[in-house]
Amino acid sequence: MASAAAPEAQRAWLPAWSVALCTYNGAPYIEEQLRSILDAGVQCSQIVVIDDASSDGTVEMVRAVARSTRIPFCIEVNAENIGSARSFQRALLLTAAPIVFLADQDDLWDARKPARMLEEFARRPHLLLLHGDARLVDDDGNDLGTSLFDAIEVTAHERATIHFGDAFDVFIKRNLATGATLALRRSLLDIALPIPNAWVHDEWLATIASAIGTVDFIEEPLTLYRQHGKNQIGARRLSLKEKINESTRRHGDYYIVREERAAVLLERLIGLGPTAPPDRVMKARAKLAHMHFRKELPRNHAARVGPVLLETLSGKYRRYSTGWKSIVRDLFHTL
Repeated sequence: MASAAAPEAQRAWLPAWSVALCTYNGAPYIEEQLRSILDAGVQCSQIVVIDDASSDGTVEMVRAVARSTRIPFCIEVNAENIGSARSFQRALLLTAAPIVFLADQDDLWDARKPARMLEEFARRPHLLLLHGDARLVDDDGNDLGTSLFDAIEVTAHERATIHFGDAFDVFIKRNLATGATLALRRSLLDIALPIPNAWVHDEWLATIASAIGTVDFIEEPLTLYRQHGKNQIGARRLSLKEKINESTRRHGDYYIVREERAAVLLERLIGLGPTAPPDRVMKARAKLAHMHFRKELPRNHAARVGPVLLETLSGKYRRYSTGWKSIVRDLFHTL
């Protein structure tokens, strides 16, 4: 009997948690997702839903689920479509619990997810943000035989770096934290908000958290990450040919946007004063200089070889971009 009661006794010590969820024409999935959250092993204290002007009955489904439970729902409907980043920012501001989980409208939660992640926050007071792997499933919830981390090719070095406490060294190069798998301390919002226009909400939250505190991830895939034709941001492992095509094809204002993102990050970290460690500010400054270098490369492909080689030898492509992928892009893309 004692062993059976132990999990419940442990759960009493877990922090309260809210859910921030944004919807847009998610009628085929939203009820199943909400039920998976409500049926989790640890009960949440609040669910905030911001609907981005849906036209398919999503809001009515959310309200029907809300009426079926005693868990408080906060439901707001945008008068017009404002996008996921601004909608999530509003949802985050309306949360009340000390730990906030982000959720997408079309995924499913493993019932163990909240308890497993809350245990980490309870055990590690300096942990600001926690994310995790996910199983990729199809439109009907069937396992696709791979995980999110496999699809985005998270390396052993990246895993070790994050677990060791140096997540900023990873996130300054690329984002590994997917919002559907993410939970954070609400205190982070006082520093991270507002979310800049040039950034996606999950990437910004994870990058700021890694710059000022501890970010980690859970290896177990505790989210079923649904892949279908309407994903705003999906996940699929690319073939070598697709990687090369992606690296070399024209991307409009790719370099302008990434220089802007780096500039915004540096400005925010400088504005935080002593809250942002000097070495992180130094790395953000170096990232901005690297992105400015990449933006100013000559239009002539042959003229790029020398500067790119020097930047490669300096280690900056490895420290501040995605290594050979960025080198290929800079050598062969069309400005």
